[in-house]
Amino acid sequence: MNKQTLTFIFSLALIFSAVSQNTSNDRAFNSFPKEKIFVHYNTNFLLPGENQYYKVYCLNSNTNILSNLSKIAYVELVGTNNESVFKEKIILKNGVGDGYFFIPPTIKSGSYKLIAYTQWMRNIKKELFFQGDVSVVNPYLISEEIISKEQDSILSKKNIPYTANIKSCNNFIELKVNQNSFAKREKVLLKINHLINDFKNGNYSISVRKIDKIKTAQKPSATNYDSLNPTNNSVLQSNSKNIYLPELRGELLSGKVINKKTEKTIINKKVALSIPGKDFIFKVSNTNNDGIFYFNLDKEYEGQDAIFQVIGKEREEYQVEIDNQSPLDFPDLKFYDFKITKSSKELILQHSVYNQIENSYATAKSDSIKKIEFTSPFYDSKSIEYFLNDYNRFPTLEETIVEIIPEIFIRTRKGDSTLHVRVYDEEIETGLSSLVLVDGTMIQDHNKLVEYNAKRVNKIEVVNELYLYGSQVFEGVISIETLEGNFKNNISGGFIKNVKLFKPLSKKIYYKQNYDGEDKSRRIPDYRIQLLWESNVVLNEKENKISFFTSDVSGDFEICLEGFTNKGQPVSLRETIIVE
Repeated sequence: MNKQTLTFIFSLALIFSAVSQNTSNDRAFNSFPKEKIFVHYNTNFLLPGENQYYKVYCLNSNTNILSNLSKIAYVELVGTNNESVFKEKIILKNGVGDGYFFIPPTIKSGSYKLIAYTQWMRNIKKELFFQGDVSVVNPYLISEEIISKEQDSILSKKNIPYTANIKSCNNFIELKVNQNSFAKREKVLLKINHLINDFKNGNYSISVRKIDKIKTAQKPSATNYDSLNPTNNSVLQSNSKNIYLPELRGELLSGKVINKKTEKTIINKKVALSIPGKDFIFKVSNTNNDGIFYFNLDKEYEGQDAIFQVIGKEREEYQVEIDNQSPLDFPDLKFYDFKITKSSKELILQHSVYNQIENSYATAKSDSIKKIEFTSPFYDSKSIEYFLNDYNRFPTLEETIVEIIPEIFIRTRKGDSTLHVRVYDEEIETGLSSLVLVDGTMIQDHNKLVEYNAKRVNKIEVVNELYLYGSQVFEGVISIETLEGNFKNNISGGFIKNVKLFKPLSKKIYYKQNYDGEDKSRRIPDYRIQLLWESNVVLNEKENKISFFTSDVSGDFEICLEGFTNKGQPVSLRETIIVE
């Protein structure tokens, strides 16, 4: 284990210690890496029915290199009333992640702020979070406040404020298009050439969008963001009563176990978390000296319903309380004074018409959600499978176990039935319980289970050996998969807490129009304003090629590339093409 890793673990241990002892420990905080975020977003002018695409770059504040610390970022769109219109969790992999907002028809016209941060960054001043200006015009909900009598909101091509501040790094990379002017539905060949190896294994994103010649705030670039928003992350503002831990391995869920009678937190009590489904998640955790438990969700999941429960015979004496992330307050946000004029009415109307036509054909050219790759259960390599359709069906689960599955036996004492795995000789008492899961949910009361209709069960898996999972040893594992996946509706108890999770945003595969060959889409109207959004651009060659097609919309379009080299150098490139 290298020195950097040891320092990292030691610093984290100090933070946990500071939390548990309710003492401030600035030294621990200051020895831990700090983060900052840059967001590349496709536009700062939107109408309802459009998507705000964005890519999050989470960076080490000192080195500017992509951070491997946080695995989750938060992105919010905040209005002038300080209310969050949208809030999304973004999965970060190697310091980057991407997402999107759909602008609904209910949104009000006006100025907004795009805010991005990690949970670890919540320990610093909110002013150091990423902030970007976004202007929204809802043709159906325009307030008098944003209407101006002036006539200067339409910009000429010469004074469009989109040109990035060029730094030395950009002298070694360039954007080239095969020509400056294109016909409608013509293929554009874009080359990105670089001269030094620093650009390899970097991370970049690219947007091609029509330039809206309406006066809006300057959109930050990777090269000028630090100068526009000077930061000082040298010291974290620690608060012993409210310390936010970094989400090192994924989403961090936490809560407490409370004694129902005394209302005191309970230490060293085991808690189970289940997110039911075919690709279920099951975890076990212990409460610490403050009665707090933590769960890290380190993989993607489909379900949104989480079940927390206290483990043990005395479980009815306790209840689970889940920590909800407190909403952020942004009292000092400075919003861009966005105005529209009569002279911009025609531009907005045209933009709105294009948008409505595109939404009419959304099913033919929509983005698609990337499917989650299913992973094997934690016990998979050791399990014995029984698919019940391969055997004669019996009415109840009890009869099925007796007739088909020799590794399981049912013990009944004082009217209570429990399922057990034959780990050793049946005469030997281990004193341990078997872990029984139904669709990934831990079942501690087996009475309802033994009488369950076996025709509703797809398969049963058994691990017939002692199984150590987390800090708990089980007398084997029994995992039952139902056909409907809804057995969770049969379990209840005061020791159980059902929670709707705030899930990370699903990964998208962004739509890319293609007119090569005989494509049926040639007969479909094409009024795309966003010609390309590519959130993961790889520049591993000296000359890198990207192609896209223009639409039926004429005008000036901006090609915008943002990102960071493998040494943390910011890259911002712009090029303009004309569609006639």
